[in-house]
Amino acid sequence: MTRQEAIQHQIDEIMDTFDFEEVHSWMVHSNWTWGNMDGQARVPDVYEIRQSARERLKQAAATGYSCTGGFTAVLVEDEDEDGPWLKLDLHFGLMTINDGTSYKK
Repeated sequence: MTRQEAIQHQIDEIMDTFDFEEVHSWMVHSNWTWGNMDGQARVPDVYEIRQSARERLKQAAATGYSCTGGFTAVLVEDEDEDGPWLKLDLHFGLMTINDGTSYKK
């Protein structure tokens, strides 16, 4: 697996398993709004929440870190006896999911 394939694998796994419905419910319950959405501050829908999360993950993959709207994404890379590996983390409020994936240089 190449580095880019490992990144895409991580993004796909997170997007498939992160509980975006729960994020939306929490945002509704706490009245957490995002500004400048259609010209007004409002709670985003699940689709918009997913879009923002994916953008955070892509930006973290490119720069190492991305944070906005309650989401924080971080890329960690290292190397061990099996070779290089990477891990993308996505965090919103109290929810975090993470895992590592090995890849070949």
